[in-house]
Amino acid sequence: MIQKRSLFIYFLFLAIGLSVQAQATQAETPPKSAWRLGGNIGLNFGNNSYFSFGISPNIGYQVSPKLLLGTSLGYAYQKSNYFKNNLFSGGPFLNYNLLQNVFTHAHLEYFNGTRKFYMDGLNKKKVNDEEAALWLGGGYRTNGRVGYQIGLMYNVLYNENKSIFNSPFNTFSGVIIAL
Repeated sequence: MIQKRSLFIYFLFLAIGLSVQAQATQAETPPKSAWRLGGNIGLNFGNNSYFSFGISPNIGYQVSPKLLLGTSLGYAYQKSNYFKNNLFSGGPFLNYNLLQNVFTHAHLEYFNGTRKFYMDGLNKKKVNDEEAALWLGGGYRTNGRVGYQIGLMYNVLYNENKSIFNSPFNTFSGVIIAL
């Protein structure tokens, strides 16, 4: 149930983002600065009082027409009847344009946080998490002063027995604004 809602919300934001970008492209003016501000916000609800919220702003600099270098910060909060998570992240990234709207993506990200598990409603188990991830992948981005991007990444440092993630794959989407 949680995955269906997540997928629905993901595609809803994709549709809204593409609609906003299409409208912005009609009166397009070229970016005046090489600085790019972007990021995403996520919200999710599910069974067992599940709730999650995430925010990850980023800033980048367009070094050349094909290369964007930047850094990101992130925070994610999850809570249900059985656990509560707080996770902070950050790290450098680069996007390299293969074609006009298609890019490759590399993001070295460090995660740090805590997880609390509720065993029988009273007993708690607290775990401190630390993990580095090297996300490699690519995606599609619209151009202009306001753009939208969507893509897929794979964590090459993923270890199934030690990772805080359920899978080495991760999707991303967000808005980019040329300053």
